[in-house]
Amino acid sequence: MVTRTSATSSSSSTSSKQVPGLPVPIKNMIPRSVKSETDWWTNVAHCNRERICRGATLYKTLLEEL
Repeated sequence: MVTRTSATSSSSSTSSKQVPGLPVPIKNMIPRSVKSETDWWTNVAHCNRERICRGATLYKTLLEEL
């Protein structure tokens, strides 16, 4: 049986902590920024999978430039 250590449980609770006195507009920018980045990552992965299905070769150096 695998038990959870205190380090694991404390790291999951740190994401719910908030900075006191942080302005609301800044607080709203953080989730928007994270969502924007995840949407971009998902879109790029989808496009690359489509290219692979069509037989294109993906070069790592080319992908790093994007």
